Order: sequence, then structure tokens, then C-alpha cells
Amino acid sequence: MLSWHKIEPPKFLFAGNNTHRIPRKGLQEYGPYDGGTKINLHIIAPQRHRRYTMDIINGVKERLEDLFSTDVELVDELYLGKEEMQRRQYQRVIINRVLEWRRENRRAKLLFQVIPWRDTKPGGYYWALRKVSLSRYDGVPALPVQTITVDRLREYHRYYGKKKAEGIVENLAIAFYAKVGLRPWILVGNISENYESAIYVGYDISYREDIGQRGMGGVVVFDSRGQVIDYFECEIQVEKGDRISDASFRAFLDIIIYSAEASKIRPQLIVFHRDGDYYYDEVQKISRYMEQWGYDYVILSFPKRRGGFPLLKRMGYKTKLVESGYYAELGWQLAKDGKWYKTYGLQSLGSDVPIGVPPNILRFRLIKQKTRKIRAREMLRDTARQVFWLTRLNYATKLGYAKLPITVHYSHKLANVKRNNIALAEFDKIKHNKPIWMI
Repeated sequence: MLSWHKIEPPKFLFAGNNTHRIPRKGLQEYGPYDGGTKINLHIIAPQRHRRYTMDIINGVKERLEDLFSTDVELVDELYLGKEEMQRRQYQRVIINRVLEWRRENRRAKLLFQVIPWRDTKPGGYYWALRKVSLSRYDGVPALPVQTITVDRLREYHRYYGKKKAEGIVENLAIAFYAKVGLRPWILVGNISENYESAIYVGYDISYREDIGQRGMGGVVVFDSRGQVIDYFECEIQVEKGDRISDASFRAFLDIIIYSAEASKIRPQLIVFHRDGDYYYDEVQKISRYMEQWGYDYVILSFPKRRGGFPLLKRMGYKTKLVESGYYAELGWQLAKDGKWYKTYGLQSLGSDVPIGVPPNILRFRLIKQKTRKIRAREMLRDTARQVFWLTRLNYATKLGYAKLPITVHYSHKLANVKRNNIALAEFDKIKHNKPIWMI
């Protein structure tokens, strides 16, 4: 019988330093934390879906005005005569127009892309456009992209006037607002109960034999309130005998510490969130360097195979889904390195989430921790709270409810940028210095 424990959800800060626990209600009552703006919108879509595209844009405009005090100006449109074409042909058609949009002297620019189907393969429309809009080019800022499929356009049209259609445009409204670099809300207080100063490191590194077992991926560093400190790509060399190069891994850890120090943060605790299992001797190297430098640390992994059975509870004669924030120990589970680790389940999406969002159990493994003044049981509850609260800062989901913590979500997105051979350009900085959520 599993023993479940409850974590209270965080409070969020909105315009005028007003607080609320529910993101949508906070936006309705107070407006977004970073205030209103004007979004300069560009569109690339198939010609045959032009009417559906404009219908959904008009719906998003209404939600942006209502919830975000934000206007949308449609600057330019590029409608493609052929709905389906090869990547190279697609890039040839769009490249000059997209580079022209990037050079325009406008703030808060966004490119809305409509594609025939969900296609995130390296040769697909999704990455073909991002190769042009996000890559370094002539010193101009990257142009963030929001992508939607034709099926989603049709779904909005089919359910127009109903809750499902409203959910689609609300989701897009928050994505539009965040993609131009603005924050709808932030946390009221610290993520950790026990540490005033902590940093959270999300990283996703994959090792490939075809490039000499070199590890490639992305790293994102967040402060004690879940705000981005820095993000960067990384490469880690593996030597003979499957041992990670000391020099390359030390450089990887050094840049994490330097990014915190550059922001005048002296962390008492460093928490590592790895997307997937640890490889080779990563854990040993992290532990050794953290202890040499005198930091408390926690090392977690988030298995790539997500999900599990959601938690239910009996209420009289009925069985109901419990709300988000419950966690339990699931027992010892075998990881890819051949070792057994205690694994925990957190109900990151429960009965309190908006209608239409399926429930989710998020699994994470406690690989190692060293917290000198905090007892293990107390630290476990704090660790679960950190994971849960970090799921509530993902602006790319339905009003803040997400399956994964932002550490894992954004490091995975950044790693995909690296894997698709995109040298990321700088983004336009409107309110925040490092708006990773614009990727």
C-alpha cells in the first residue's frame, strides 16, 4: 500500500504584486506580471487554410486583450500554394521573407506557423523554419515561432463557441505572450522550504558513438524562484573505458557556477535535474566537485519513459481523481547504469487542472543527495515540493499546468536545438535577460 503525502500548490505573483493560486483567475483579476504589450505578428501557412488561420488568430487576439492587456498587429503574411513540399523547397520559399522579418526594427515580434501535421523530425517543417528563424545571422535577433497543425485549426473551427475551442485559443494566447519574452506570472516565494539561496540545473545530454561518444545537449540554470539565470549548449567528451573526460565535465560544472556568480548568487544548494538516466561516471563527478566546493546538493533523474497510473481516492461510494501535489515512494527501480535507485511518483496533473488536460504521474529518481543540516526525510519533502512547483512555471502549457518541471522541459528543448545543428541567436530582451521560453 503506497503512502501518499500532499504538497500545497504555490502562489503566483501578477501585475501590481497581486497574488493568486490559480493562474487563469490571477490573470483575469490582475493582469500579467510583465504587463501588456503589442505583439507584431507574421504568418506562414498553407493558402487553402487561410480562412481557418485568420479565424483562430482573431480568437487569440480577443483572449490576449482580455487576459493579457495585449494587442496584436498583423504585420505580414506568407501563404504557400502547396500544402506539402520537401524541406529544402520549403526553406527556399520562406528564407528571404523570414530574414527580412528578422531585420525589421520592431519589438515583440512573433512568427505563427501552420503545418500540415505534427512533424518534429530533422527534415520536417517544424525544424526547417526554426533553422532560418532562430539561427545566428548577421547579428540580428532570433524570431520566435509558435507552431500549430492544420488538425488543430480544424478542431477550433469544429468546436467554435464551445469550451474546447476556448481552451485552444487560451493556450495560444499564453504561448504568444510568453514567446515574445514576457512572463504571465512568477512565484511569490522560494521554491525550497529549507534553503534561501538555491539554483536548479536542468540538463539533457545524449552520447553518440557516431561522433566519438561525445555528449551533446543543453543546460538551463534557474534561481531560487524559478527565474532563468542562464542557458547554454554543452559538449562532454568520453574517453576510453567509458570514463567522462575530467576537463570537459569540470568545464560543464564551472560554467553553471559562474553563471550563478555572475548574477550575484551564492547558492547554498545546487539541485541537478537530468532528463533521462545518468551515464558513465556523471554522478561520481558531480558529487566529487560539489563536495570539493562545499555545496549541498541533490541529484535527480527523470526517466524518459513518462507517466503511470494517476492517484484516485474514495469519497463515499465514489472514486475520484485527487488534486495535483500528492507524492509517494514507488520503491527501488533499475536505471540504465545497472544500479537501483529509490523512485518517487508525483501527481503533477490532478483533478484541479482545466477540463481536457489528462492526469499525469511524474516519476523521478533520487540518485544522491548531501544536505548537511537537513535530515533526509525533511529534505525528501522539500525535493518533491521543488519538483512540483517547477511544473507550475511552464508558460507553454494550458495556463501553467504541466507534466514536467521547467528544468527538464527547457533543457530538452535546448538540446533539440543543438541536435538540429542550430547555433541559437540572441533573443530580443524586453523585460527579462534570458527568456529561454522563447525557443
